Amino acid sequence: SEAVQATVASFVFLSSSLATIQYFMMDQIVWHYALWYGMVSVGATFLGQTACEIFIRKQRRYSFITLSVASVLLLSLVCLCVVGTKTVLHDYEMGKPLAFSFTRLCNSGRGSIIRPNVAMGDGVLQGERNLRGKSAIVAPVGMKLLG
Repeated sequence: SEAVQATVASFVFLSSSLATIQYFMMDQIVWHYALWYGMVSVGATFLGQTACEIFIRKQRRYSFITLSVASVLLLSLVCLCVVGTKTVLHDYEMGKPLAFSFTRLCNSGRGSIIRPNVAMGDGVLQGERNLRGKSAIVAPVGMKLLG
């Protein structure tokens, strides 16, 4: 079970690191939130690891950890279903289209998805411009494209 814990911790670290890098590259990090939640996370991790270690030493059972992870996953599933159902019902009542649409995904113009700066054919970086009907090459800000 220690191997399982190490594997889960590695995947959590990998996914959170990738998300952090994505936010950093898009210049979307709100530093005071990042620092606050980072400190809370470090404190909660220390407290949780200490409590679990003490509990396991006393009880000599790992099933509590498995049960707690399963409970958190089940709670997350229930919350996701509730929020998703409420969102779909709200969209249905407002008359919004419910079908998947590639054009609404990135070209909505409502700012629902952060679009990266892109280099158009002339090499000029364009940000929030509607790119419908134009070919674009996605590039990080400040990166020069060859060709």
